[in-house]
Amino acid sequence: MPDNRGRLLATLSCVLLAVAGCGSSGDADKPLGEAAAERGAVEPTTPAEIGPEPVHRVDCAGRIQAVAAPTDTYTVVLGDVAFETSRKLQATDGGGTDAPHPWFAKTGLLVRDGAAVDILVEGKDADHAAVGWGNGASGGAQSVRVPGCAGDGAETPWTVFPGGYWVDQPRCVTVTVRVRGEQTRVRVPVGADC
Repeated sequence: MPDNRGRLLATLSCVLLAVAGCGSSGDADKPLGEAAAERGAVEPTTPAEIGPEPVHRVDCAGRIQAVAAPTDTYTVVLGDVAFETSRKLQATDGGGTDAPHPWFAKTGLLVRDGAAVDILVEGKDADHAAVGWGNGASGGAQSVRVPGCAGDGAETPWTVFPGGYWVDQPRCVTVTVRVRGEQTRVRVPVGADC
């Protein structure tokens, strides 16, 4: 009997220690997006939603270079696209009072060769921001599609497109990114901190 009682106490002790280690980190009571936003610029991945066709289609010929990897100022999202999120982008007022988004922040978009990517400005930012990369991106659009562009080869598997963000005033812009049936949201500091 003493052996069984000792085993029972040992088992109970292990169970109690395991349960105690599973306590809340403080994020359990927060909405998913809020907790993710506090941890960084990229939210958790979810299955992509079916939406309307993006307004602006990037021409693969509009790329400016191919690189081996994104620099450390970029955040790779869903393995196939990289956004500059680690620093506040410089936004310049174009002075156009008639333009809905007179401020512009220039930054390249890096896309892994062969990956088709959709980038959308939605929700609270839809009336305040636009995005665009490649030729013909002036003024931006609410959504952009980069088709699966062929690259230069294995040594430079990332294609760089010129462009950036247009905003009504400096702000943190959240874009939805869709790649290979998955999506996430990325917060980009366009002339203002996120």
